Amino acid sequence: MREQEINKYFSALKKQLKKTHSPKDVNRIIDIMQRNTDSYFQENPDADFEDFLTEFGDTEELGFDFLENARDLSKLTDSKHFKTKVFKIILGIAIFVILLHYSILAISHLEQVSTEIIERETIIY
Repeated sequence: MREQEINKYFSALKKQLKKTHSPKDVNRIIDIMQRNTDSYFQENPDADFEDFLTEFGDTEELGFDFLENARDLSKLTDSKHFKTKVFKIILGIAIFVILLHYSILAISHLEQVSTEIIERETIIY
């Protein structure tokens, strides 16, 4: 009986976790939880499913806990994403500065050429 309840528990937990985690993370979490469950029942052979729920929490509580931890963890593990974002911003600024520099050179060159044309036209007339 306890085994069926545990299987239902893990099925519900898996369904809950799939909403917020990748399949790889779900499998990893379920594996860890199953090992913890095995350890718990080895240490507490007289424990029933209610004792298990008291120790580990129901699937919704656990799902929310994993969601909160995932959010906190994602802040720490998103450094690659952060570095990529910073790199793109720096690259964008560098491209902007280069374009600005060449725009100023082009305007300066046009100004010089137009001044020379005006001077030449003025001398001819």
